[in-house]
Amino acid sequence: MRLCVALLLGMMSVLPSRTALAGDAASLRVVTSFTVLSDLTHEIGAEWVSVQPLVGPDGDAHVYQPTPADVRAVGKAHIVILNGLGFEGWMNRLLDSAQFHGTVVVATDGVIARKVDGHPDPHAWQDPRNVRIYVTNIGNALEHALPAHSTQLEARKALYLEQLEQLDLRLRTEFSAIPEARRRVITTHDAFGYFGAAYAIEFLPVQGWTTESEPSAAVVGRLVAQAKSRGAVGVFLENVTDPRMMRQFARDTGLIVGGRLYSDALAPSGEAASTYLGMIRANADALLGVMRKNSAGHESPTRGSTTQTRPDRSRRSVPARTIYARTRCLNQHGMRDYSQ
Repeated sequence: MRLCVALLLGMMSVLPSRTALAGDAASLRVVTSFTVLSDLTHEIGAEWVSVQPLVGPDGDAHVYQPTPADVRAVGKAHIVILNGLGFEGWMNRLLDSAQFHGTVVVATDGVIARKVDGHPDPHAWQDPRNVRIYVTNIGNALEHALPAHSTQLEARKALYLEQLEQLDLRLRTEFSAIPEARRRVITTHDAFGYFGAAYAIEFLPVQGWTTESEPSAAVVGRLVAQAKSRGAVGVFLENVTDPRMMRQFARDTGLIVGGRLYSDALAPSGEAASTYLGMIRANADALLGVMRKNSAGHESPTRGSTTQTRPDRSRRSVPARTIYARTRCLNQHGMRDYSQ
């Protein structure tokens, strides 16, 4: 109730026109739910669009709470782009509060979603082949809104699609050179299923721990035993979650902390993973670095220590027992068609 009141207080009465724009510089105002979509939109729209993500770099969209400033931004936008597949459980309330009457683009429209416990996995962007669909959907919306620049937008879209294809081909070649037994890692939550399916990597997410109670010794023991029996080569942190529990898990298993993976958000501007292509490349390099060292029988990084020097960006103290449950991805019920 308090969230709804706060959103209503932030409402703006000025609504954008739904007509196609003439094409002035940055005349098209686009709001996206998170940074991956902002980067894709910027790559296609360039100087002809103004793009604002609601959930910023290193942010966790699963637990995000919209603010009155978000209501104002959405209220002034011409286009709102979201991932869908239940990723943004808060989006419908936000659109209603902002009285948004512009265009809603669901980037995953046309993606064949993998299922987790009967629910669609929203992390479809982790497979570059799916992002070809994202780019097509976003590009079509921008071309419709900016017909004066449709030729330039189409050319930029085609160039980006080619970059996605080349990246995908390189990763297939690189991961196929790793023995299958070495393509098995531990991650915080089940965010890399699409990446795993694309490149034949088995991700073993630490999941099933809730915020209501700490995991029992028996649960921890089973997880540790699974990691050892499956022959995982390393434990990977994520940029949107508190790293403390995973470091403890690495100590308990004796596995390498292989570094940081980017799951639900890009890195801040200026870092290698601050773009979508950079994020996928950075994730692949982190995984390959550990897999290759183990595969070749070379000396592995120090166990229980990270191979990356990027500082933790935890914005607030989070009890360790909450880390995994906070990032579980369940299908949202009672949502409009935008998110399905």
